[in-house]
Amino acid sequence: MKPYKYLITNGCSFTHGATLPQAELQRFGQLIANKLNIDNEINLSTQGGSNDRIVRTTFDWITKNKDKCKDSLMIIGLTESFREDVWSNNINDYIKFQHPNLEEPVDVQYFTETSGITDDEYKEFVIPYFKTKLLFFLNEKFLKQKLHRDIVLIDTYAKKFGLDIVWFDALLDYGNWEWQTHFVYEYHEWVVEEKDKFIKDNNLNYFKFPNNEKNWKKYMHNVDNSYRGNHPNIEQHQHFSEILWEYLNEKFK
Repeated sequence: MKPYKYLITNGCSFTHGATLPQAELQRFGQLIANKLNIDNEINLSTQGGSNDRIVRTTFDWITKNKDKCKDSLMIIGLTESFREDVWSNNINDYIKFQHPNLEEPVDVQYFTETSGITDDEYKEFVIPYFKTKLLFFLNEKFLKQKLHRDIVLIDTYAKKFGLDIVWFDALLDYGNWEWQTHFVYEYHEWVVEEKDKFIKDNNLNYFKFPNNEKNWKKYMHNVDNSYRGNHPNIEQHQHFSEILWEYLNEKFK
């Protein structure tokens, strides 16, 4: 296995280790770091994070750490496609947004508290704006094309400085957002072939789950009868770290 001094991970709650008793010690990223004899992973992920945020924070890390790139391995778990990084003029910073949860009370409260937008402003302006966007200007085809461009751009930028990136699908699903929580929804063969072609054409290091499972969530559902769609537990992080470690040893000899 190629020696590394730094392990960086990025993604959403699955990569962050949400609900683990001691996430900093038990999540798959730190388990991989242990195998690499690295004391602590650099975890850039956040709960509810979008692919927009993953791309942005990955770019920022590379830009600020060009001198570390040649000694680093980065593992990126792509998330649900219908999430978005939203800029707030009120706080002059980014906030998280999830289209399917536009009117969920917990998400509405989070959005208003972090954006500086009042409840009345949210009802009058935010809900109509995002409903219009989702109805007329957003679908899975657009999000897929955008994400593929972003992956290629980030991967090319990383290679310029010698950074090895491994991509995998944590929650990423190319289907309509209404299907994305349904375990019964399967990929058609042509979708798998298209994904394989994208990986090959762009020379990506892309970990794929056994039997072409579409993402980590679907894989857990098929290998663990107790899994009900919740965040991965200690054993599931351990199992993922083991199959991912096999891939890393084969890819980076």
